[in-house]
Amino acid sequence: MLRTLSILIVTFLSQSCGMFRVVPIQLTRVPQIEFYKQFYRPGDVSTALELADQLIGLEARSFITTRYNWSNNSFLKAFEEKKLFVTGSFTFMIYLSPSELDSFFVNAVGRYALVLTENDNKERILFTADFQVKNKGFSIDNDLKNIEEGSLPRLSVTMSQVLTRHFSAKNRKNADYLVHAVPLQFDLIMERVNGDKNLYRIKYMNGDQPEEHPVFYSYEKGGKVIQKEIGYMQFDNLRHNNLKLIDLRRRNFVHKL
Repeated sequence: MLRTLSILIVTFLSQSCGMFRVVPIQLTRVPQIEFYKQFYRPGDVSTALELADQLIGLEARSFITTRYNWSNNSFLKAFEEKKLFVTGSFTFMIYLSPSELDSFFVNAVGRYALVLTENDNKERILFTADFQVKNKGFSIDNDLKNIEEGSLPRLSVTMSQVLTRHFSAKNRKNADYLVHAVPLQFDLIMERVNGDKNLYRIKYMNGDQPEEHPVFYSYEKGGKVIQKEIGYMQFDNLRHNNLKLIDLRRRNFVHKL
């Protein structure tokens, strides 16, 4: 009897020891790859010209105006008809803070092309750009869990970028490398999976249409910093998108510093 009891105790301990295992923090770093398009809706001609100058610079706008015989109103029309748009991809990584498991950080790198659809429906690349999101911190409780009833959580990230020009201007070589000062901010709309406050994914669809994730840029005017919504990002509707989960469950198993 005693021998049988001893065997049962050893068996229980060997099977339950997994409950007390501590997971190394590096195992919580999760990479994810996304593909997207970005469209603009400035609303009026003056905003369309301002947007073009902020995003690609006055020199690039002058090139487009001359090459395609555009009027000022043409820029507004190109934005509204989605003839001037961005297509790109990025890889981002989420990792928990080793000292505070309610916090996580996002790093991302990506590349996009600014595309113009010409009159013959051919798509011309005006710029390509490499961009980064650097160590953007979030609180699981404040940014994801504890939001207003009926609202969707959002992760706001700001990117820095380096643009490469793909046309010649003023007798310069075709490719000029420009460090562009205008930061763009993206609000990535998230959704809970099965109502679980520790399980999330990017909201890819809104009904049968891709979800619109707002895009902003900030600039200084009259000594004030102004933030303006300029358009939206839509992720490509790929078959297995909804399987890309951000799983924050059982964080107590992660080893803390």
